[in-house]
Amino acid sequence: MIRALALVAAVAGAGSAEAFECVHIPDVADAFLRAQASEFQFVPVYGQLSYGEVAPGVVKYDEGSFPPASTLYEARMVGVALGPDGFDVPFDAPFTLEVQCFLEHCGYMGEDIPVLTFLRAEDGVYSASVSICPVFTFHSPSPEELAIVVECQRGGTCEPDPDR
Repeated sequence: MIRALALVAAVAGAGSAEAFECVHIPDVADAFLRAQASEFQFVPVYGQLSYGEVAPGVVKYDEGSFPPASTLYEARMVGVALGPDGFDVPFDAPFTLEVQCFLEHCGYMGEDIPVLTFLRAEDGVYSASVSICPVFTFHSPSPEELAIVVECQRGGTCEPDPDR
C-alpha cells in the first residue's frame, strides 16, 4: 500500500516522463519467485515478439487526453522457453499483451530487441501484462540474468537483488 501511494504521489507530482520513477524495480529472481508463488501458471520465454496490425505506441491521442488504462494487443513470441536443462525448448506462439497505462505513462514490450518475459499460460492460451513498472518483462536480458532464471528453475540460489 505504501509503495502504491508513493507511486501515485510520484506520478501526480511529475510534470514530465523524466520525472517518473518506479518505486521497486524487480529483477529476474524476483519475477521467477512471484511467478512461482502465483495461483497462475507462468512460462519463462526468451526471444523476440512481433505485433499484429497495430502495435503499442501507434495509436495517437488528442493533446491533453490520456490513453486508456488498459489496451489489449495481439502479439507472437518466437524463441525458447525454460525447460529442465535451461532455455532450450523451442517456442513459437501467439499471445495477448495487455499494456497498462497510468496518466500518459504506459508499459512497453519492445519488438526489435530480445525479451525475457513470463507468459501466463491458461488452457493453452498465453497472455502477458506490462505496466509502467513491469514485473515480468526484461528487455535485452544479460546472459547472467538468464542463468539466474535457470538456477531458480533448478532449485538453486534464487534471491532477489535487495538493491533494486
